[in-house]
Amino acid sequence: MKPLRLYVLNFMCIDNAYIDFTQFSAAQIVGQKENNDNFSNGVGKTSLFKAIEYVLFNEADVNLKMIILEDAHMCQVVFDFEINGVEYRLSRKRTQKGTTDLTLLQRNTQDGNEEEVYHKIVNGKYLPHLDKKDIEKYWKDLSGSRAGDTERDLTKLIKYNHKSFRATIHFVQDDKGGLATLSPEKRKGILKEALNLTVYAKLEKIAKEKLAQLNKDIEKHQILIDGLGDPDKDLILLSHQSLEFDNILQTKNEQLTSLNQDNDTLQTNINQLTQNHSQLENKFASFLQQEQSLTNDCAKLEKMIRDYAEKNTNLVKLTKEIIEKINASKETKTKLNALNYSQIENLTKQLEENKEKVITHNLNIKSWMEKYEDLKIPLPSGSVCKACRKSMSDEERKNCQEHINQDIKNIQQNIQSSKNELSKLNPEIINCQKNINELQSSKQTLTRLTDQIGNLEKEIKEKKITHSEHLISIANFNRDLEEKKSKLEEIKRELANSSVKEADLLKTQIQDKRSELTTSTSKINSLTKEITQITNNQAVNTHNIEQKTNDKAKKIELKKELLSLQNQASKYPAVIQGFSSSGIPNLIIQDVLDDLQMEANQLLDLLKPGLQLSFLIEKDNEEHSDTLDIKYNINGRERYYEQLSGAMRLAVSFSLKLGLSFVLQKRLGVDIKLLLLDEIDQSLDKAGVDAFADIIKTFQQDFSILVITHNDRLKDKFKSTILVEQDINMISTAKVIST
Repeated sequence: MKPLRLYVLNFMCIDNAYIDFTQFSAAQIVGQKENNDNFSNGVGKTSLFKAIEYVLFNEADVNLKMIILEDAHMCQVVFDFEINGVEYRLSRKRTQKGTTDLTLLQRNTQDGNEEEVYHKIVNGKYLPHLDKKDIEKYWKDLSGSRAGDTERDLTKLIKYNHKSFRATIHFVQDDKGGLATLSPEKRKGILKEALNLTVYAKLEKIAKEKLAQLNKDIEKHQILIDGLGDPDKDLILLSHQSLEFDNILQTKNEQLTSLNQDNDTLQTNINQLTQNHSQLENKFASFLQQEQSLTNDCAKLEKMIRDYAEKNTNLVKLTKEIIEKINASKETKTKLNALNYSQIENLTKQLEENKEKVITHNLNIKSWMEKYEDLKIPLPSGSVCKACRKSMSDEERKNCQEHINQDIKNIQQNIQSSKNELSKLNPEIINCQKNINELQSSKQTLTRLTDQIGNLEKEIKEKKITHSEHLISIANFNRDLEEKKSKLEEIKRELANSSVKEADLLKTQIQDKRSELTTSTSKINSLTKEITQITNNQAVNTHNIEQKTNDKAKKIELKKELLSLQNQASKYPAVIQGFSSSGIPNLIIQDVLDDLQMEANQLLDLLKPGLQLSFLIEKDNEEHSDTLDIKYNINGRERYYEQLSGAMRLAVSFSLKLGLSFVLQKRLGVDIKLLLLDEIDQSLDKAGVDAFADIIKTFQQDFSILVITHNDRLKDKFKSTILVEQDINMISTAKVIST
């Protein structure tokens, strides 16, 4: 993979950055804050490396929620690279809401200038083409329908993971030594991660889980087999029981057949006796029927005679009560006839006269009251009368007042006189009205009594007629009753001479035989129940035999399955051993170490002739992994790492990192021409810095190298520089400039 172009938008503290790798083979990354290059820390130099890791692997060493520039709604990184002569464009975007987008494009053969194919420049910012209308002519969209599909396609394309990238491509701060400075126990862990051998640990876990599941299945099958017991032994016992049930059933069925035959005989005898009894009954059935009919008729006639006699008694009683009512009404009528009803007219006339007098007196009182009210009005106080407009002296006023007082007195006397008359007339009116009401009520009562007496006398006549009719009916009923009784006596004499005793004897015999039949039937029912119970037991026994037969077959099948499971389980320990750290991963590491040692020594021979290294794996006990040690030789003399100079250590670190990169890329079939060096020269002396510059010069022919450094001595050794500038608001931009 050869890097071509990098576009960064709103990523961490970088507002906008454009790095064109085609302009250089190696470039230093420097920073300045507010146009002052004395302040270069924290301006966002390392963010460029994190942007590359983010776009390739969705990793950035920080929580991805924090990678978006403050106050921006989204961030985006676009990376153009070349693999096997084919150019690709990768874009990864994230919004503040957490939504993401991953786009993978492939360059076609259509020619175009830089702004047509790659980006447009707006206000000095390089904006990569990603819109469909901008890319459809020059790019082919390889993105899947889902982000996960695109991630898988990207992994297949670059054939590298993030840990391998960190182990071989990206030299992070405080990690200049890498394998050289790690403890022997941790070196193999780094190799496992770089070689992506952690998958074997997952496979080992899967194998262990499958073995555990197989062991559970084996235990389950063993429990099921033990739970089935011994079906063969149970089948022998059940067969004996089945034979016993068959013998008992045969005996019971023979008994049942005998009882059924006896029952048939009894039923035949009962039928014959019943037939004989029926023949005798037919002889006198007619007599019995006539006897019953006559008896019923006599009972009905006797009841009718009693009913009519009772009705006549009630009629006589009711008639007497009516006569008593008539006599009482006649007495009351005589008393009412003695009253003088002609007084009603006189009293009515007197009442009307008194009412007219009352009206007259009331009108007089009203008229006098009006005059009285007028006389009460005071005389005018002036010398002229307001009514007659005449002059009025005091004497005249006095006489006039006396005259008025006399009139008032006369009026009061008249009013009182009328009230006295009214007080006399009102009681007379009330008394007169009362007498009128009493006479009218008596007259109405007299009329009602006359009508009532007539109705009662008519009712008496009707009841006498009914009484006579009842007497005639009773006589007729008595005559019919005597005739029926006479016929009934004749029928009884006929029945006395018939074969009643013989029929009773036959009836007794029938009852006895039926009693015997009931007893026999009870025995048959009891025996049938026993046979049914034994049959049910036999059915249960047969079912148990079938069940045990199935259990026997099931046990055989379970044993076969158990054997198969045991065979499968026996293979897994070897598989687990193969996937364990002492198995396949260890073999791969040993194989890789041979290649890595050769590649590293070739690089060391190029960088520091005479310096060589070798790997030594020491076996540890079973509780710990093997350790990986590194031995160094300078011109054939063994040296410890601590005895190496700074330049030698740097050469060792580069040789191991690049050697591992070469080995991995050869094994994976990839070729990544990129090195990211993040301030790894901090502790180098002048000689080390010169060596570091020589290393970069050596590899820049084949690699695109980005170096973050604060060393002015090293800065002078680069022809190209990437400047990261940060303003007062802590927002940065990055671009390529000449040294």
